Amino acid sequence: MASSAPQEILSIIAHHLAQLDKKLSPYALVNKSWQAAFERQIYSSIVVRSPSDVTTVKVKEHSWTAPGGPHPKHGLPLDTFINITSGPENWQRARRLYVRQILYRVAVPYWLDEDRGKGDDYTYDNAYRRENNRAFSKGVCQLFEHLSTWTNQAISLQIALQAEDASTDEECGEPGSIPWRGTRDEIAPYCAEFVPGYSLPRASCITSLDFPKLLSPETIWVETSALDMPCDENEISLPARLSIASACSALENIRLDLVDEIPSSEPNMRSTWRTAAGQGFSQLPRTIKDMTLYRNNSGRLDESAKQLQMFSMQLRHLRIESLEIFRGLFCPDGLGLPIEAHWPYLETLHLKDQYYVTPPFHGELQPAYDLIRERYLNNLYTSLGHAAQKMPCLKSVILTFRNLDHELELSIKNQRYNLTLCVMNNYQPSLEFLEAWKVPGGSLQPCINKFWREITYPSWPPS
Repeated sequence: MASSAPQEILSIIAHHLAQLDKKLSPYALVNKSWQAAFERQIYSSIVVRSPSDVTTVKVKEHSWTAPGGPHPKHGLPLDTFINITSGPENWQRARRLYVRQILYRVAVPYWLDEDRGKGDDYTYDNAYRRENNRAFSKGVCQLFEHLSTWTNQAISLQIALQAEDASTDEECGEPGSIPWRGTRDEIAPYCAEFVPGYSLPRASCITSLDFPKLLSPETIWVETSALDMPCDENEISLPARLSIASACSALENIRLDLVDEIPSSEPNMRSTWRTAAGQGFSQLPRTIKDMTLYRNNSGRLDESAKQLQMFSMQLRHLRIESLEIFRGLFCPDGLGLPIEAHWPYLETLHLKDQYYVTPPFHGELQPAYDLIRERYLNNLYTSLGHAAQKMPCLKSVILTFRNLDHELELSIKNQRYNLTLCVMNNYQPSLEFLEAWKVPGGSLQPCINKFWREITYPSWPPS
């Protein structure tokens, strides 16, 4: 009978129905065998929302759109999640083993529009930011208090904010702020911070951590395109993300958006941010082996975060995406590596879609621009080559640029290491490049494509 089918068959049925977006909870009521199979699917990936008396998201109703109205929050309330994964019953303990991925939506009272300017009495220490930070701190702490009791699981955790008042009309900004008119008095976008005194319990069950960028139910009217554009939720600050990561004592994989939209008019805020970020990197768990750093918009991997270089020496995989990188990431003292620089475990180093900040040259100054670009590429390639010699487990290096037609790749083909280099815009590898990469014979060879050069090594590092 179907009610007594083997667990393997029931699991296949549950997975198939989930792919069809069918509601699975009724099937879990058939009997204990069906309950086990279907709950394993139901709880494998869940959305949990932080405690709050508010069950809907307030959205302003625009005359040019369909009625907005309040939007119901989706996901399990945290107290419900705690109840169904706690207790003496076998099925309660089993549910913990079923959970593989959690998206945690942390409720904060207000969505704070970044397109605002400073009024005469504006201050960052305002009621809206304080209330948001208190709600964020409490919500994250409550989740970690529960997860700190989980011991034999491996959880992939995602954390994002969910503003309960997502109205975007001009009257809904921070106290003392005014609609932004392109003046210099722009406000640093709100990013959630922990309030002083909050300490997260350590959760050994979290092995993967990410902070996805999600959309609010609200939309912004864009006059230039006559479209309703979805709003991004406010984000979590980098220091707060690093604090969360430091409480994950068995963390193996982390993705970090290096959030930093602090305007140049706030030098003290930027200095505080850099100090906190540097301390955060130094406190990351040594269990991390896979790290991805990126920016949704262009940005710079700040040279002040020297701790990142030391931390990278424990990794197996490092990916840096959509950032302006600098040679000091691997060679902080110029092109010579410090004695202690060594990456004994690193297998993958992908630096994709890197930004190159173009100097303001044009017209008759084009030769000077070409020279600066060539020096930049040569220094970066050379420092990377020196570092690669200290990566004995290396299997893949990729360096690409978003705004330059240049690329470098080291890969394994037929049990041999193949280094390829794009030589667009008449770029030619320098003597320093060839020495750093220990190119056999002292020169790269032409490829089938005239813009590429290559060389093959029998082993890595080259002898």
